[in-house]
Amino acid sequence: MKKLLALLLVLCVLVSGVAGCASKTTTSGDSKTSTTQTDTKDTQPTETKEEDYSETGSLNVLWFASGGTDGKFECVYLDYQSQVPDMLYDTLLKLDIEDHTKYVPRIAEKWDISNDGLIYTFYIRENCNWTDGKPVTADDFVFSFEAQLRGYGIQNERGSFAYIKGAKEFVEGTADHIEGIKADGKKLTIELHTPYSYFMRTLATFVPYPRHCFPENVDYTKFGEYEYWEFPIHCGPYKLESVHYPDSCVLVRNDDWYGPKPGIKYIHGISFSTGGKDAAEAAMIAGKLDLVHSNEFNDINFAQNVVSKNPDYSYQVFPSAYIRLMCTNLTGSQDGKWNKFMANADFRKAINYAIDKEGIASYFPGQAVALSTLVNPDDPFYNKSIPRFKRDTEKAKELLKSVGYDGSTVRIAYYYNDQISKDIVDYICQNLNDVGIKTESILFTQDLANAIYEMKNWDLLYAGANQMSGLECYGLLATGAIYDKYLGNAELRDELFTKYMNELLITTDTNKIREIGNKLQENGVEYCAQIPLYAMNKVMVFNDAKWDFDEVWLKGTDLAIYRTCDLRLESWKLRKP
Repeated sequence: MKKLLALLLVLCVLVSGVAGCASKTTTSGDSKTSTTQTDTKDTQPTETKEEDYSETGSLNVLWFASGGTDGKFECVYLDYQSQVPDMLYDTLLKLDIEDHTKYVPRIAEKWDISNDGLIYTFYIRENCNWTDGKPVTADDFVFSFEAQLRGYGIQNERGSFAYIKGAKEFVEGTADHIEGIKADGKKLTIELHTPYSYFMRTLATFVPYPRHCFPENVDYTKFGEYEYWEFPIHCGPYKLESVHYPDSCVLVRNDDWYGPKPGIKYIHGISFSTGGKDAAEAAMIAGKLDLVHSNEFNDINFAQNVVSKNPDYSYQVFPSAYIRLMCTNLTGSQDGKWNKFMANADFRKAINYAIDKEGIASYFPGQAVALSTLVNPDDPFYNKSIPRFKRDTEKAKELLKSVGYDGSTVRIAYYYNDQISKDIVDYICQNLNDVGIKTESILFTQDLANAIYEMKNWDLLYAGANQMSGLECYGLLATGAIYDKYLGNAELRDELFTKYMNELLITTDTNKIREIGNKLQENGVEYCAQIPLYAMNKVMVFNDAKWDFDEVWLKGTDLAIYRTCDLRLESWKLRKP
């Protein structure tokens, strides 16, 4: 009798378990579910077990795609705006979240780098498979590099991949394949034509796609339009369980993934494509959206409003390499109205001292930070011997007097056509007027390349720069780029910047990078050809009462939220549903 009762209980458990499994679905429009409840009577007291919300609940994250979520997933190469791709896809390696100079093996279980820094050999894990069961191979990476370079690509990655031997010829169409990338089963070899110290860091963001899911004669220019994107195959720590375009997708822990078991079983991506930013904000306030970080929501006011209305939430500001600056025209203008004082470094320093950078940063309180160099002062490679910026109008006037400034007009151009940018340029004009510099502002609206690099009818240009590290921004001052057209002075710039940038790009030693970085920043302050204004830090808003994770994440830079670092998913837990 006991055996029969036990057998019946097992059968009941099995039936209820099967009924509870979800199948993979792709839907559009409304979806409806119904449940039937049955009354039960307990004749014996039962012991209640505490529910494991990490297994039964879900972390609700923003599913953002700049191209929309109407009927396909977006190619990951287009942007870094959502947490969803980082859950579905994987990379050869990741940066250590505590120390960005160290790497964590991912798809590649190990790698070798030749002594000359030109040849990288990666060994792909034997137990790394796509979610359709097929193995991830080096051929998948060859295919994905080609797709990135010739079709869809993020500029930061493309710039780094230009160091690969044969990449230039492939992009220009004079070669059918990239000479420097070779596949041999699970072994991937990449050869560079010039050493590049940031190459590994770029690989930390680069995801492969399954070659077998695309046609043999793939058109890379239409890479994001293939049927694959309707329900993509991937190889990351989570699997796509279902998708309801354009509103949501459900990810479930990938039990076949080679890495540590993610602590949370379900991730729910929500797009708010029909309601936009206001709908996402309302969802966070209502406790229905747990994690947001993207350019669309990179707004301290948004974060503060959510936290003020729902105390369960917190926000974190991450130091960023994205900066706004004033470029300087040192070579003259087509209309003959160029201000000759721009050629004098002390005059440029006077402009730098005159600008109220802290006042400009206050347009974005708690998010923007005034700059002394092109490197964010909260960046680990900031030169700490250079004081944080303080406006000094008396120093500015002193320098103007020493150069014999004659009151001639300085023309300030800008191309951001939003009200805050206009207000900032007006404020800069006022700052310069305060010390006696006459100004005129000009908005460039058409054919920017011609206006900036050919006509050059400007003296200062309010612009933006975005690199994966602040030190790389000094590439703007090195020779050999389009900026030569308005910076000139190649011999002096080679001595001050180009030679150090060349050293930086082949150096992997952290102390040497810091030494070179300090010199670049010192030279930048003295030469003052790019006048740094402020860094725009990145904001993440999250449900602190619900979501538990390794808090070392909050001590990093914005690389931690853009698919670059190992986020230690095994530490993630849900405290409540």
